[in-house]
Amino acid sequence: MKSTPGRQKLFVVLSATAGVLLLALFAKVAWDSEIARTSAANLTEARLSSLEQKIDDLQHVLAAAQTENSQLKTQMEGGLLSIQAVYFDTLKRNDGLASVWNDSRSGRRAFLTFDDGPTENTGLVLDALKAAGVKATFFVNGRPDQGDAYRRILREGHRIGNHTYSHDYSQIYQSVDAYIRDTDRLEALLASLSLPPTKLYRFPGGAKNEMAARLGGPALTGKISAAMADRGYRFFEWNVAVGEGESRTDSQLYSAKDIAASLLAQAKTKRVAVILLHDGPGHKQTALAVPAVIQGLKKLGFTLEQLP
Repeated sequence: MKSTPGRQKLFVVLSATAGVLLLALFAKVAWDSEIARTSAANLTEARLSSLEQKIDDLQHVLAAAQTENSQLKTQMEGGLLSIQAVYFDTLKRNDGLASVWNDSRSGRRAFLTFDDGPTENTGLVLDALKAAGVKATFFVNGRPDQGDAYRRILREGHRIGNHTYSHDYSQIYQSVDAYIRDTDRLEALLASLSLPPTKLYRFPGGAKNEMAARLGGPALTGKISAAMADRGYRFFEWNVAVGEGESRTDSQLYSAKDIAASLLAQAKTKRVAVILLHDGPGHKQTALAVPAVIQGLKKLGFTLEQLP
């Protein structure tokens, strides 16, 4: 078919119209895609915002629950300790401190006691005691590799007390029998080293502690006290301590200077000071504090003695 000027003009118009339509179509597709992307982004942002709000709400709920649980735990532990104190005061028969408090001698008296040894730190303590001419009491655990340290304690005129073999709360506070088995195990170790038995003891964690009350019941330590009295033992607590026993490393959580200063500040208010220190693992700072503690106690007018 032969092309005419009219047909050519129509073809140009149609081509231009098609081009415009195609551009419009592409523009619409692009616009729809942008809208879709924007909608998706907005939806994602909304979802994220919602999730963040839920997480924030959950954190608030968790914090409130933790606070409530902490308060409930504190109340529970306080209740256990209160019941434990009643049982203990009713059943105790061998509190050695009575003889200390009731001593009619005049003057101020201090008793240095060291728990959880012997270890390499015990030698430092013994060196300080020897240099000052002071005797102390060591409530020891079972350490078969420290035979020489046990012997040195006694050889230099100090006393040994039973602090259980294992010092493992989860074992010793299961029952009266479990506690006695552990103390007997320590006595057997001392006997194997040809050392005399001891009739002094100290409860790991003290006679009134939450772990014993929770594991064995609030009456447990009172019953242990009665059973140990039947075996000829008496226990000794303390009335001066700074908490340096909580540190199990030499990270200087408590420095020697701080230990001495805190102990002396407490002792200053006492007529009789039974001082709790530790020569167990990780207590080098305690050992290094001993010279300053002794010097400070003497300046305060204390006579330093062993537990009777």
